[in-house]
Amino acid sequence: MDTFKQRYGKLSSEVVADSGYGNEENYEYLEMNGIMGYVKYPLFHTELKRKTLKNPFLPEHLYYNAKEDYFVCPMGQHMTHVGYKVRISDLGYKRYSKLYKAQNCEGYPLRGMCLKGKENRGIDVNVRSRQYRDHARELLTSERGLYHRSMRPI
Repeated sequence: MDTFKQRYGKLSSEVVADSGYGNEENYEYLEMNGIMGYVKYPLFHTELKRKTLKNPFLPEHLYYNAKEDYFVCPMGQHMTHVGYKVRISDLGYKRYSKLYKAQNCEGYPLRGMCLKGKENRGIDVNVRSRQYRDHARELLTSERGLYHRSMRPI
């Protein structure tokens, strides 16, 4: 996947782009260069649908206790921080995630809806990516963002 810098070089103060460019590396580039980016991320439209908005099992909907650094699953079990994960893109960009895992999902009545494997539920949370995505959503749903989105199909 291209980055903005590779494809376009120097950008103007405002950018509109397809969801293929909505990733942490590109959002960071926009922020570092003071560019207002109306750039969708891959799941932008999906997360606006009722089915996604009401799904209590998605990591985005789990309660997070920042002070003690744990998430709470829909059944009230704490998912504690157990490690880190680093992913390196083809272009060498490093994305850092924190891993959280529940201690005991045995006998959990909603287990089939919550997880597919035999192990306890675990989630992978990229805090920076979440912050960039939240900011992108804010821009895309603003009046100016709605204007840009209405012009894209044309």
